Amino acid sequence: MKKIIYALLATGMFNTGAMAQLDKNRTTSTRIADLLAQLPADNATQLKKSMDELAELGKPGLVQIATMLAAPGKGDDSKVQYALGGFTYYSAQAGKEAWRKTAAEAYVEALAKVEAPESKQFLIYQLQTIGKDEAVPTLATFLTDEKLSGPAARTLARIGSDAAGKALLQGLTNAKGNPQIFITEALGGSRYKEAAPAIEKTATSDDLNLRKVSLFALSEIAVPSSEAILAAAAKKVNYLYDEANSTAAYLNYLSRLSLTGNAPIAEKAALSLATNL
Repeated sequence: MKKIIYALLATGMFNTGAMAQLDKNRTTSTRIADLLAQLPADNATQLKKSMDELAELGKPGLVQIATMLAAPGKGDDSKVQYALGGFTYYSAQAGKEAWRKTAAEAYVEALAKVEAPESKQFLIYQLQTIGKDEAVPTLATFLTDEKLSGPAARTLARIGSDAAGKALLQGLTNAKGNPQIFITEALGGSRYKEAAPAIEKTATSDDLNLRKVSLFALSEIAVPSSEAILAAAAKKVNYLYDEANSTAAYLNYLSRLSLTGNAPIAEKAALSLATNL
């Protein structure tokens, strides 16, 4: 009789272990399918429940969902985008740092797994909202990519840390064409002072677009060494409008300069400008 009881107990233990394994497998596959089937949510309560379930899946689950992003014409991934976009939004809220970090790390990992440029762009846009320094090394690899340099540069500018600024400046070294313009614009947007010497070299470029973005970037960075370049550009067009917005850039520069501890230089330049108008 005891042998029968022991056999039944052993069988029960085996079944319990098997069920636990099945439940674990469900967490990484069927559970994701069930969650996506509930989206878009009917109301805020259902959306929050879905986001809580996404958080429970953790980084592996988020990576798996992200790899379900499809190239245009290769399938409907609207539910996947809705799920990830929703989780990005919730992760950006106050008190959700653990969610933010998990999501950012998952998107970074997924960037190496998806192939379509459109899928990579979507993930980079998510990082534009929640990315911090953990995303910088990966974003830097896209700075010279014709299709991805714009989103990557803007995301690094949005992160705005010293590491992000260094990555942009390093990327500018070998960038040409559109990537060079995107990176220059991002350096101006992040007001990364260390980039001024490099951008001053392109502020007189024959390429109108590069010259325009360089002048504006210098006006935003607003370091004293750029004054002569910006002043000369404005004077060359008689302080009138031109396609490079030279005069507007100079005026913006003087305004920014006065706010960065260089008011005397700005005032002197403004007086000189007044005598030429």
